[in-house]
Amino acid sequence: MKPLRLRNFLPRSIAFVFAASLAALTCDDGRPDVPLAEQFAKAFCAHQLACCSPYELSLVTSDRYKTEDQCLPFAKLAAQQQLGAIEGAIAQGRISVDPTKLEACVAAYRDSACNTSLQAPLPPSPVPDLGIALTYCPDLFDGHVPNNEACNLAQECAAGSRCAGGPPRQVYGYYPGLPTPVTLTPSPGLCIAYQKDGEPCNESSDCDPNHSCRTPEFVCGTPTAEGQPCTPVLNPLTGQVTSNCDVSAGLFCDQSFTFTCRHFPRAGEPCNQQGSAQCDPDPAQGLSCDFLFSGLCKPPGEEGDACGGPAIAPCREDLSCHATQPDGIGTCGGLPGLGESCSDRCTSPAVCATGVCRNPGATPIGQPCNNDDECASLSCSGFLSGRFVCAANGFSPRCVGAGVTAGNITGFGGKGGTGGFGGTIGTGFAGSGAGGRSMTGAAGAGGGPPIPLGCQFSAAPPQGPVIADFTGADGTTVLPIGGTFTYASPAMGSGPMATITDGALHVSAATTGTASAQYWGVGIYFNGNTPIDCINASGFVGVQFDIAGVVSGTGCSVQYATNDSAHMDAMIDPKGSGPAGAYSPQAPLTIPPTTTTMNIPFAGPLAPSGGNPAIAIDPFRLVGVQWQFTTAAGLENSCVVDFTIDNVRFF
Repeated sequence: MKPLRLRNFLPRSIAFVFAASLAALTCDDGRPDVPLAEQFAKAFCAHQLACCSPYELSLVTSDRYKTEDQCLPFAKLAAQQQLGAIEGAIAQGRISVDPTKLEACVAAYRDSACNTSLQAPLPPSPVPDLGIALTYCPDLFDGHVPNNEACNLAQECAAGSRCAGGPPRQVYGYYPGLPTPVTLTPSPGLCIAYQKDGEPCNESSDCDPNHSCRTPEFVCGTPTAEGQPCTPVLNPLTGQVTSNCDVSAGLFCDQSFTFTCRHFPRAGEPCNQQGSAQCDPDPAQGLSCDFLFSGLCKPPGEEGDACGGPAIAPCREDLSCHATQPDGIGTCGGLPGLGESCSDRCTSPAVCATGVCRNPGATPIGQPCNNDDECASLSCSGFLSGRFVCAANGFSPRCVGAGVTAGNITGFGGKGGTGGFGGTIGTGFAGSGAGGRSMTGAAGAGGGPPIPLGCQFSAAPPQGPVIADFTGADGTTVLPIGGTFTYASPAMGSGPMATITDGALHVSAATTGTASAQYWGVGIYFNGNTPIDCINASGFVGVQFDIAGVVSGTGCSVQYATNDSAHMDAMIDPKGSGPAGAYSPQAPLTIPPTTTTMNIPFAGPLAPSGGNPAIAIDPFRLVGVQWQFTTAAGLENSCVVDFTIDNVRFF
């Protein structure tokens, strides 16, 4: 098998922007035809098919497509929706494409890596994400709207200026230190010049792109260099926090440990699995953090290198660890093929299940089965109407290369016995009787290895997309998925009031500033078939809800989070598998005065970001949703909220 191409970093959901787009920029009638969406879609589909194995592609796309030609209509539709405002502005002559940047932009995607990074935060996506792609082509567009004239997009303003008045921008992208996704949604504003060196500023976005807002002077200047102290700054108008670090040099403000500007740890440098600074996420490096022993970032193992131990780096993605000792220690070598023993990957199209590389069956999820090999999921573990059916298996696609199916299938359920939830250490469940069926190892009968952290099963949402309607047709509360909760941290008061009133969840609270920031909120917890099961919402794109209300006060901001097992503290929540201090990725919210429907995807430019650990939301293991309002540190700050939430559902 040929080794994977290790290319410059771009998340796999990114496609290059716009091959041949400038060829149509002629002078016909001032309204050039620039087929950006179609070209973007073609490039995305080529990249998608090069990175996802057939089994992963089936899961990622929900069997939407299997070939590049089948992919194109779906990708083009998504690209048209995201690029509509840009293409409209090009047609109006407000934006043009820079021909000197186009070739480099195309090459950036053509040479981009698949997801070979263990630190990469983005799950695979069935359609392209243009907001990410544009961060790697920052100078592709030329704006033609002069200062002090109306704008709808940041790209419309002439060089040296910005479109002020749009929505608050995110601080980080999907991982602290990576570029922030570009906003493509039109928002009325005014083109104004960037502040220059020595001029006043409130945050770094006010300054010329090669400058940052220096504090405590609050003037634009040279960005703070690596190792120098950094200062996070809260903008009271937007509720966003920025810093004075040199983003162009790949630096971010480490607010957890060193309180300096720093880059992500590289090979041989210290890392911290609990904090915000794991190893550099560049897939071309493929680094992993040995947080248990050396505390250093390590490159992947090459062919012939040792593997299989917690202090040893994993093998390169196109290699597999071949055990030579009973404890699993071995050497990196070629990928196992169909019918061969496996531990965590196989040569495509085979998948590692029950310790053997197997080809998926033809029976879809939910249909009757007699054994695992019949199922497209390779898991005949569901039980419906008195017989076994094919079920979801918890496999999480990574798309490291089309020739590799990375990961193994975790089995659930016993068959012909009272237990047998067995498996390899870290992936199976301790058995409680003979006759059970072990999906991932030989330890299932009558005991097995320790029970892993987090929820043991993921059930489908009990009423399809409905999470909470709060009032049904008969006037009773409709909350089929679990219940509501409130919290206050630190415990500086009684927390918010949350009541179901007039068919909606009504939330109200008032905080006063303290020496530390306060985090108050309300949420909905999910229960599967049992109180310790998670919810598998992988068949949906994200969470939708109606919200309206008023938020006032100084230093007050609002966030939304979709909670999953990996971001819940395992020592506090039985469904959690996360480290101490775990918390979910967050998306900033601006609560409107009138009822507005908001869609928050699991992945993409509008998805929650950050969190501890800094990994993406896992839709296979969801535990709840929550809305939080944060009062910044400072005695002069306050937060007064009064809002309602209704019609919460998956979409």
